Formats: sequence, structure tokens, C-alpha cells
Amino acid sequence: MISPLVSRPHFRFASILTAAALLTGGRLPAQEYGWQPFVGQPTGATYVDSVGREARFLNPRNIVVDAAGNALVIDANNRMIRKVTPEGVVTSYAGKFGVSGIEDGPLSEVAFSYLRGLVFDPAGSLYLSDGSKVRKVTTDGEVIHVAGSYVGTQGHADATGGAARFNIPEELAVDLSGNVFVIDNNNIRRITPFGVVTTFAGPGSSGNTGMVNGSGTNVRFTNPTGIVAAPDGNLYVADDGNHAIRKITPSGVVTILAGSSARESGHVDGTGSAARFNGISSLALDRDGNLVVTSNQTVRRITMAGVVTTVAGSPGVAGDKDGSAGEARFSDLQGIAVGISGEILVTELENLTVRRIAPSGVVTTLAGFTAKSGNRDGTGPDARFLSPNGMALDLSGNLWVTDTSNHTIRKVTPAGVVTTVAGVAGIEGDYNGTGNEAGFRYPSHITRDLSGNFLISDNGNQQIRKMTPAGVVTTLAGAPGASGTADGTATAARFYSPRGSAMDLQGNLIVADSANHAIRRVTPNRVVTTISGVKGTSGSNVSYSSSTYYSAPRAVAVTQDGSIYVVDRNNYCVRRVLASGEAPTIAGDSSSSSRVDGPGNVARFLSPMAIAADTDGNLLVADGPVLRKITLSPSVTVSTVAGTTSSAAGDSGTGSSVYFGNINGITMGSPGTVYLSTDRLTIFKGTAPFRKIAVEQPVSNGLVSGGAGVDFGTVSPGQSVSKTFLIRNSGTQVITLSGVTLSGTDAAQFTLGTANVPSTLAAGGSAIFSVTFTPSGSGSRSAQVQVGSDDGATPSFAIALTGTGAGTTPVDPQAAWRDEHFGSPDNTGNAADDADPDGDGWCNVDEFVSGTCPTDSGSTLRITAMVASGNDHTVTFPTVLGRLYAVEWTDTLSGDSWQPVLTNGTPASGIPGTGEAVQVTDTGGAGQLKRFYRISVTR
Repeated sequence: MISPLVSRPHFRFASILTAAALLTGGRLPAQEYGWQPFVGQPTGATYVDSVGREARFLNPRNIVVDAAGNALVIDANNRMIRKVTPEGVVTSYAGKFGVSGIEDGPLSEVAFSYLRGLVFDPAGSLYLSDGSKVRKVTTDGEVIHVAGSYVGTQGHADATGGAARFNIPEELAVDLSGNVFVIDNNNIRRITPFGVVTTFAGPGSSGNTGMVNGSGTNVRFTNPTGIVAAPDGNLYVADDGNHAIRKITPSGVVTILAGSSARESGHVDGTGSAARFNGISSLALDRDGNLVVTSNQTVRRITMAGVVTTVAGSPGVAGDKDGSAGEARFSDLQGIAVGISGEILVTELENLTVRRIAPSGVVTTLAGFTAKSGNRDGTGPDARFLSPNGMALDLSGNLWVTDTSNHTIRKVTPAGVVTTVAGVAGIEGDYNGTGNEAGFRYPSHITRDLSGNFLISDNGNQQIRKMTPAGVVTTLAGAPGASGTADGTATAARFYSPRGSAMDLQGNLIVADSANHAIRRVTPNRVVTTISGVKGTSGSNVSYSSSTYYSAPRAVAVTQDGSIYVVDRNNYCVRRVLASGEAPTIAGDSSSSSRVDGPGNVARFLSPMAIAADTDGNLLVADGPVLRKITLSPSVTVSTVAGTTSSAAGDSGTGSSVYFGNINGITMGSPGTVYLSTDRLTIFKGTAPFRKIAVEQPVSNGLVSGGAGVDFGTVSPGQSVSKTFLIRNSGTQVITLSGVTLSGTDAAQFTLGTANVPSTLAAGGSAIFSVTFTPSGSGSRSAQVQVGSDDGATPSFAIALTGTGAGTTPVDPQAAWRDEHFGSPDNTGNAADDADPDGDGWCNVDEFVSGTCPTDSGSTLRITAMVASGNDHTVTFPTVLGRLYAVEWTDTLSGDSWQPVLTNGTPASGIPGTGEAVQVTDTGGAGQLKRFYRISVTR
């Protein structure tokens, strides 16, 4: 006979309180990344010698025509001069693809750094403006220095040859006497055939702008962009900022040929001051002695009498359409030249093409393929970039990008929405301000500092700029346009082509000062020092402190242990900077360039350009179109992660199935995510499977591993407080759980409930466990619960547990129970001991001691007993976590003869509740076939 009797001593009251914080863990795994375009629309390859539309350019800018009718085109970001025959056959004329250099020598061996202008002299020699100097390609194929600093020192000094100084020499013109005229910082400079440099017209070193006619230093220009010399000795200047064409006589007198003296912009054909221009980029002379000009998406003609007409295109309407003069469309016209048959040739920066305008006005594409480039803000593939390079991630997951050839800083949200934050697309400048009031000149890299601001390597301005998230731009270090090697504070310091950067653990900016061949440090207080390298001297020495040499260091990375790593571009290696300034090579070899995986001393790089540290302490290196990984521990090993040299590969995929083009920048995103900026004018996003464990208490409120933890509050002895925790896998890969354990001085004061914790959690899966605090006395108590898993970043997720025992006098648990269920601690009404509000036949006091709900008739206590074997019986009953139970028996219900059940001689008393059913076997009933059982709840 079985009887579900319940005794009525006091027992504990449990409640779940709240705590909040955040806990996550994660790492970049070894699994293969899946790649796809994130923002921008991928172009084809950006450097292909071929015919017509099969050829590819990256930044076609100025153009001239040689005596044979071939066009020579500056392909700026490729650092090349390309030759285009009248039939559209494109070959490489000079330069090394993507390689910067300043040394003179045979044309086939020379590299260029910053090509801007080119022009033939009457003898057939080719003059080039390159960086801060003017160079010459002789008729026998030698590149020689003409004037300006050999090593890139900028300034304004009239002198001879290498003693002269230019800021950024741009377009060039040559008169019949062999004098070269150079646009330089709102001046027109003249170089005689003997290399003597003078200021021919303009304000001199001040570079002041304005619209002032006259002669000498009284003259003012505003951002002149093109210049040509006529046979009569007059010069004509495209004065873009003044929206006019200026004329300079051989004696240096400056007047206006066409356009408004009031600097009014527009597109109006007319004569002289009645004509209007907007966005003049270049000009040339046609076979009839007229000027041809690129302006406002059109090509225009200007007679020597100042009569202006439109030759082809539609004012202000961009496009890439061939056809008749009125039907044709252009986009971001740059250079202009006239062929030997009278055809006009133009280059387009946005379309990446060379176009031909026949004397009849019909426009065709001579070479190149219209790319998906530009400066358009938009979402995903609708956005356009011109040359995305450096990237930095903020704490909200936004990506900040230097769009180098657009001279702008762009912001990309996690949803792929692109906006322009600072700078004006297509306009170079060196001014501070907010948003489009600020100006950059080829900003190359960007790093977020510890305060959430962004530090920008303004490559063309030789500065480090600072920008707030609101787009407020100021100068951190360096002076605009002034290159040099000086350490110092703020604008007293000098850089020469600053590029990749990273923050060290102390909040300093570490910069690869590329053309200075040095690694510089910029403190938050704007103090610039050199930490490695010999400023101004390149080499391949890799072992001596102050004598460590670099050759065009391109990028830096700082790992989690504070180590600094450098991509030494022209030494084809990756090096580690020691505290002494020494920089031993960890991978690659300065004497050998190729792509070879393997141990550090065996591995080889061909074109290393960018570097980033992942959260595992490995390095990712951009090697042309291939992404490589350097594993640093336990030994240095180089492997290939993704990418291929074949442009026939896809825009998305894994491994070698995806073609990035040349990778310009790398930045790490959230766990399992990496971003690549590429010369396909696209930012690619790579994702990989990863594990990421999180623990929340309560659900939706996260904890931090090793953080503030969970406090159970003040609890009186005889009472307990229980809290529920949720384990969640927020990653994309299955997590294996190795257990939930308690440890610490007072671990015995806490009880775990882990019955519902599985051995694995699927991606997005979760599980619940509980912790109960039951103090044995007064005072503070502490312990730690640990969740073990194979999450590499947080293999042991630790949560601190604290609680306080209030003293020896417990509160009335039954009053607290009544308050919980009825809203009042009073023993009255529905809350009275003898009341039965749910009508299940159990009064409140029985519901209280049995742990059932007094307002739910379905909440019942079920006790079963059955014969196990022989005379043994098993009793099964539910338990409530934290309470103590005893199983008692009697063979008669008369009198008080209850005794503890014995299991192999041990009394079945003090049994802790687990929240699950408990089974007790009565082995002490020999000869007793019938018994009565009751369950006593003693707490």
C-alpha cells in the first residue's frame, strides 16, 4: 500500500534574480575563407598589354603623341608609361608595374614614383615630372635627372639641376628653344636646356591663389592643370580653379584668352569673356593651331581669337558611349593630345580608356575597357571607388577607407552603405576642415586610434592627418608638400611618402615612411621619432641596429603581444622590429623574389604590399593578387590562403578560385571575417566558419569571461537563491562542451544544475544550467563556474560567483512563499494555510512544503512505489532543487511508528533535491511484504 504523505517542517525559498554584462569569445580559424565582393563592382585586371578593349589601365592620365603617331600614356597608379599605337596595340613603354623608384639608368630598368606630366621636346627627348623632380628620357633610351631633388625633398627654390626645388611638379610644356615649363604649386616654372630653374609666372614659394593678370610674381593662378606651348612662343594654361584659359607671352605677361575674369563657372560656348568653363583638366594644340581642351565631360576647341565651341560630349553628362560628337559620352576626362592625322586622343580616369575623336567628330574607344570606377556613394555594387587602399574598422563595425585617387575618405556600414566623409572627389588639397571643406592628396592608409579617431597617411602631402568620426580633419604631423627626414614635433617633423600604419599597445602610431626607407613613431602628443632604418638611404642590411636598411617599406602590423612587423616592399620580405631598432627578416629574402610557401627562410614573396595581424597572432600579407599567411608559432611558416594570378577566375569563391586583382589593403573584421581592398576597385569580404561561445544571465544579457561576474545578493542561512544561465553558440561551427564545473574557496556553498547541458551545441544553439547559492552562515562567499569548450579564443569561460550570508536568523520562508504567489505575506484569504485556491484538494500548506503551485491544479506531487526484487521496494518522487528529503516507512498507520528507510544499511535521509525525480530502494524490509511510505521535506 503506497501513501503520498508529506511532512510539514520548514524548507527553503528560491527565486531567480538578474545580472548583466557581455561575454563573447572568438578567433579566426584555419578553415578556408569564402570570398565575395562587399562594396564596389569588380573591374577586370588593371594592367594588361593587349589590343583595344582587351588592354587594361589603372589610372590613365596625361597623354602625348610621338613622331610616329604612337600615344604615350601615364598609367599613374601602375607607375607605368604605356604606349598605344594608332591601331590600339598597348604595350609597356617604361616603368615597373607597381614598383616605386628614384634611380636613373636605362629606360628598361628604371622605376618611377609619382608620374604626373610628360612632353616631347623638338629633338624627340621625353620630359617627365616624377615626384618632386623633372626627369628626361633621352633619344638613346637613358633616363637622366634634369632638375629638382634627387631624393624627393620638396619646396620652392630657383637654382640649377639638383639644387632646385619643386613641390609637386605636374603638367609640362616645351617651347621651340627647348625650354621646359612646369606647373608647380600655382606657379609656372621654367627650366632652360642647361637645367636652370626660375619662376616664370606666379607667386613663388607662397603658392598663393587668385585671378590676377600681369607679370612675374604679381600673377595669380588657382589650381592650373594643363599647359601647352604654341609655335609663336606663347604659353596657354588651363586655370581650372579660375574657370579660364590663360595666355602667357614669351616675356611673361599673363592675360585671359577665354573665360570669365570674375571666375564664373559653367558651360557656355562663345568668344573670350563670354565663354564659360567648368572642370578644365588638360589642353593641347591641334594641327590648325587651335587649342583643344577637356572640360565638364566634353572636348572643346578654342581658336587663337578666343572663340570657344564644343567638339564632342554633353556638358556635365557622364557616360561611356561611343558615337557621333553629340551622342558620345565621357567620364572624368584627364589628358588630351592630337595625333598626326588630326585626330584628338583623350584619357578617361573613370572609364579607364583612351578614346579617339576623328576629324569628323565620331568618337571611338582606342584602348582600354570601361571600368566600374568612380566616386559614387551607394550600397554594395552600386557604390564606386577609384582606388580603395587603406582600411580601418571602428567599434560599430563600420569600415573606413582611403579612396586614394579620389582624394577622399569613405565610410562603409556593415550593410554595405558607402558615403564620403571627408575630401572632395577628384580635387587634391592640403587644407584642414570638416567634410568636403578638407583636402587630401592621395591619402594612402588609415588607422583608428585608441580614442576612436582616424590617423591618415596623406601620401601626396607628406603628412599624417587626424580625422574624427564626424569628418573633422586636422594635421597631426608633417607639413603640407614638404618632404624630408627630420624628426620633431607636429609640423616640424618631415615624412617622404608615408604609407601603411598601425597602432602599438601604448597608443602610438607606427608608420612605414616609404621613400625615406624608415619606420617612424608618432606619439599622441605629436612627437615623431625614427625607430628603425636609416632615413633617406635604402638597402638590404637586416642585422644592425642603427644601420638597419629598408627599401621602400610599405606597411606595418602590430600583434597582440606588441611586436611590430614590416612589409619591406623592395626587399621582398617581412621583418620584425626589435626594441633596439634591429629588424631581422622572418620570411622572404631580399635577394630573391617569387611566390614560394614554406618555412620562413625558404618562403619567397614577389610583390608584398599590405599586412595585418589576426586574432590568433598570425600575419596576413598581400602579395600582389594572392593572400598569404605567416604562422608565427611554434615556428614561422608561410602558406597561401586565397587568390590567383589568373584574371579568368571568379569574383567569389574560395582559395584560388577567386581573383582579387592586386590587394592594396587588409583589415580584420569580426571573428571569421577579413576585408581586402583591391585594384579591381572593389572591397572583398572573406568569411570562415568559427566557434564563438557566449554565456548569458538572464537570457539576452551577456557576461564577460573573467569579468564582473554574477552576485547572488544577501541570503539568510536556511534560504537559497538560484540563477539560470544560458550557454549560446553565436558562431557558425559546432561547439563541443567539455563540462560545467565549480571551483573556488566556497564552492560547497553553490550547487550546479546541469541536467540539460548537452555535449555539443550546433551553430546558433543554446543550453541552460543553474547555480544555487545556499550559505551555511554569515559573511561573503565566492566561487567560480567554468564552461569548457573548444572555442579557441575562450576554451574556459569563467564566471565569478559571489554572495553574502546575512546571519543566523532566517526570514519566514512560508511568508515569502505566500508573497510570491499571492502578493501578500499574510496568512489570510486565498493565502491562508487551509485555503485551496486551485481546488486540487491540496491546501496551501501542503502545496508549500511539496513545492507545487497553489494556483495551478495541474501542479501535483506524484510518488510511486513498486517491488524491485524479492522484498525490496523502490520509491520514486520528484524533488525541488535545494531542499532536503527523507524517505520513511511504517507497517501500520496507527501511532507514530515512522522509521527511516534503509538502503543497504544507510538511512534514506538528508537527500538533496536536484530538480529531477529521485529513486530510493528500501533494502531493509526482509519479511515485510506490505509497507506505508512517506516523503519528509526537511527544509
